[in-house]
Amino acid sequence: MTIPHARPCIGSEEIAAVAHVLQSGWLGMGPITRQFEEALQKMLNSPSVIAVSTGTAALHLALLGLGITEGDEVLVPSMTFCASIQAIMAVRATPVFVDIDPTTLCIDMADIPRRISKKTKALMPVHYGGQPCNMDRLLDIAHNSSLLVVEDAAHAFGSNYKGRQIGAIGDATCFSFDPIKNITWRGGSNLSQRYSCG
Repeated sequence: MTIPHARPCIGSEEIAAVAHVLQSGWLGMGPITRQFEEALQKMLNSPSVIAVSTGTAALHLALLGLGITEGDEVLVPSMTFCASIQAIMAVRATPVFVDIDPTTLCIDMADIPRRISKKTKALMPVHYGGQPCNMDRLLDIAHNSSLLVVEDAAHAFGSNYKGRQIGAIGDATCFSFDPIKNITWRGGSNLSQRYSCG
């Protein structure tokens, strides 16, 4: 007997919404996707939101958009989903593993400075299980070392950090709306969100 990891709750409303999208002839970047992007842009108070096919693609495109490339290093927590590493390697950069905080299971702020080298270009914190990491400390480290911040917020849609919405803090934030995440939507599965700090 198979025990499912996650079972989506699908009712007639969801089926009708998917049928509406299929009947529209727009299976990717159509009007429903644009409505979704605009709603999130407003919710996050973000200059831009782009929906893409997967969380891995969102992380990959965020790194490309920020100019991360071969020879660069990206610091990432040692406990994460493989998408973080796949995205870093897809741009031919090198993932550098950082310890995790045993209380929050997020990236360990004390270990980050020890992992920074001349090749380090970005930090990729993972908000583990929807628990945001210490973004104040992380942004301090990033600012002092001239590093970019790409947040892997695949499980943190709707989370906030000290009253600030996750998705409106780092240089780029990537959510996932896969059916096993805390929320999904009818027009696609994932999102890359860009936000410039300053």
